[in-house]
Amino acid sequence: GTTFGIHSQVISNDGFSGYFTGGKFYVSGNVGIGTENPASKVHIQASSAGDIIRITHPTTNNYLFRFRQSTNNGSGAFYVYDDAGNDQIFLFAEGDSYINGGNLGVGTTSPT
Repeated sequence: GTTFGIHSQVISNDGFSGYFTGGKFYVSGNVGIGTENPASKVHIQASSAGDIIRITHPTTNNYLFRFRQSTNNGSGAFYVYDDAGNDQIFLFAEGDSYINGGNLGVGTTSPT
């Protein structure tokens, strides 16, 4: 069959190496961001501590979800935000974690 591929080099820090609009983008193998050798379906290799994955609201630009690496000790953290951008769930690998509002169910879908 016919093989199609895209390969480019970004010369400018402001340039795009690829830009796609509309339609679908299909990858049958692994996808790497920040790595040339992805070891899983999606493999993100951070170049420094801080935000690794950030998902924001389409109109307010508030955070919805955020994965980050601590700049203090390198531990991972996961945040879930409400629609106003307030963190409601915070899970930290080496320290305090919290859930704001409501009850947490472990082994039940009806926590009290």
